[in-house]
Amino acid sequence: MHFKEGYIYHLYNRGINHQKVFFSDANYIYFLDKVKYEIVPICDILAYCLLPNHFHFLIHANKESCKPYQTRFGNFLNAQNLSKKFGLLLSSYSQGINRRRSRTGNLFQQRTKAKCLNLEFSSNDYLRICFLYIHQNPREAGLTSRLEDWRYSSFLEYLNKSDNGLCNQELTKEMIHLDWNNFYEQSKYILDNKEILGIF
Repeated sequence: MHFKEGYIYHLYNRGINHQKVFFSDANYIYFLDKVKYEIVPICDILAYCLLPNHFHFLIHANKESCKPYQTRFGNFLNAQNLSKKFGLLLSSYSQGINRRRSRTGNLFQQRTKAKCLNLEFSSNDYLRICFLYIHQNPREAGLTSRLEDWRYSSFLEYLNKSDNGLCNQELTKEMIHLDWNNFYEQSKYILDNKEILGIF
């Protein structure tokens, strides 16, 4: 993954062969704790959602995201902070799950996809579509009928019903064209399949 400062990306990955990557509430919390520690300091998260076998993040790459990654020994690698940190996040999470579940091997597909939404025509619409899609994912997957009942997405942050604090809400509201005074109603907008194709 290569990132440009000021650009917005839809990041997503899933379990190998569509298998589960989150097996319990504790797994989701463990992953989000790692996101807070590894990812939040080096980019702006606009939205996220974790589901049993995959995840989505909508992120804004900032200056820290695009800096070369510095190891704990002080030398720099030929990799950007955000790309390297995401890889470390998935690797360390997988190692933790493997220990807990007495399993071996990869948990996630080898490459996390990063679709740059700035390159799409009418990119603000794609930002809005991606933001809504991420929050609607649990309902579309049949995991819940009400978006607010899924605890592992940023939807609750935007309802001010979560203290996760992973999202830069101020930046999100500047960039994404929604009627933020009617956020809950706006979130029910039915997305067209042709619109969704543009975010992948």
